[in-house]
Amino acid sequence: MTAMNAKQPRNATAPMPCPDPAVLLARQDLSQDEKIGHLHQWELDLREKLVADEEAMTSDLAADDPCQASEQLAAVLQALERLGSGAKAHPTPTKQG
Repeated sequence: MTAMNAKQPRNATAPMPCPDPAVLLARQDLSQDEKIGHLHQWELDLREKLVADEEAMTSDLAADDPCQASEQLAAVLQALERLGSGAKAHPTPTKQG
């Protein structure tokens, strides 16, 4: 992987680099900026999953149980806080955050 590719967030079809935010934080092969990028993308994916669940749309971004997606989102947000980065702010309120 080139340095240029390492800095870019994953695309929509690429798997998350870890199954758990704590595992991602422990990885030594990723820089802090890469970890933050992955976590922000993960946050967005989970928020979109929750919106899809709320609107009775199908989604394969997370487990079928919205409670599990909510718990995962909380863990991702905690991981972002540990890295000194919070949830991404949006200029206008949306269901995604």
